Amino acid sequence: MLSGIGPAGHLAERGVEVVQDLPGVGRGLQDHPAAVVSWPVVRGETWLDAMSERNQALYAEDRRGPLASVGQAAAFLRVGADAPAPDVEITPMLIDFLDNSTPGLSCLVTVLKPRSRGTVRLASARPADAPLIDPRYYEDAKDRELVVEGLRRTLAIGDSPVMRALVGPASFPAATDDAALLESARTSAVSFNHPAGTCRSGTDDASVVDPLLRVHGIGGLRVADASVMPALPRAHLHAPSVMIGERAAEFMSTR
Repeated sequence: MLSGIGPAGHLAERGVEVVQDLPGVGRGLQDHPAAVVSWPVVRGETWLDAMSERNQALYAEDRRGPLASVGQAAAFLRVGADAPAPDVEITPMLIDFLDNSTPGLSCLVTVLKPRSRGTVRLASARPADAPLIDPRYYEDAKDRELVVEGLRRTLAIGDSPVMRALVGPASFPAATDDAALLESARTSAVSFNHPAGTCRSGTDDASVVDPLLRVHGIGGLRVADASVMPALPRAHLHAPSVMIGERAAEFMSTR
C-alpha cells in the first residue's frame, strides 16, 4: 500500500499516490487464533528445569537441546458436529504461558478454519510507522462455538486420571461455563503466527493476484507468500508457504 497499490480511498486518506486501485489489498486477513489453558505441574520436569547453563550454551551455539523447542506435540480434533476434517488443534507445551515463573503446562487451543476476517491498513504514509492490524478474532459465531468446545475438551483431558498424576487443577480458565470460556479465549488470545489472505489469488474484482501470482494491473510484480492464500489450510503455514515460493519460481522461469 505504501507503494500506491491498494484501496484507492484508503491510500488517498493516508496521502499515498494511487498507482493501482486494488480494493482487496489488506482485506481478508486470516490467522489461527489460539486460546490458553494452563495447569500447575506437580510431578515431572518443565521448560523451567531445562534452563541450565549447559542447555543455554547448547542452544546458543548449535540451536540444539531442550531449549530448541517449547512444544513437541499436537493433536488435531473434530470439534464441530459437521466437521469434515479436524477444525481445532491443541498444542501442549511444558511452560505456563500466563505465568512462566512457576512450573506449568499449557495447551494452546487453536481454531483451524476460522470464518472471521480482519484487515491490515496504513497508519500513515511514513514507512517507519507500524500498520494498523485488526485480526477480529472470534468475530464469527462459529469460531466462538469452536474455541469454547475446544477449551472444554482440553480441560477434560487435564482432568483425566493420567494427567491428574502430573498436574493440579487448571489455573486458567477458572470457570467453565460457556460465557467464561469465551471470555478466557478472548483475554488469552495469541496469534499462532499464521497470518494469511491479505493479497489473495483469484480472478474476481476483490482478488489481488492472478493464479500465476501476478499482481493485477502491474507488470513484472508477483506476490509469493501466505498472503495469496484464499483460505487457511487446516495446518501450519510453513510447508504451504514453501510450496508457494517454489511454484512462483517455476512461474517466473517459464511464463
